[in-house]
Amino acid sequence: MCMLNKRVQILFDQTTYDLVSSYANNMNLSFSEALRNVARKTCKTSKNTTNKRNRAFAKVDKIRQKNKLPLTFREIRDMIEYGRH
Repeated sequence: MCMLNKRVQILFDQTTYDLVSSYANNMNLSFSEALRNVARKTCKTSKNTTNKRNRAFAKVDKIRQKNKLPLTFREIRDMIEYGRH
């Protein structure tokens, strides 16, 4: 177990508080431990997803420049999303 040495004070609206509290109860965790778990999962996932997305955009942009395609990033994103379905 890691040493806990940073203290944070957070204000929640009632809905968010209830959501975290329910998660903590369902997982048999303290409220604080539930927040730490959610933060770890969310931040890890976001970082990995962002890196993959940035690499995909860079590859598509390289192809676009090589073939001199006048596409915007929005058009490229829409094509990527279309291909996922």
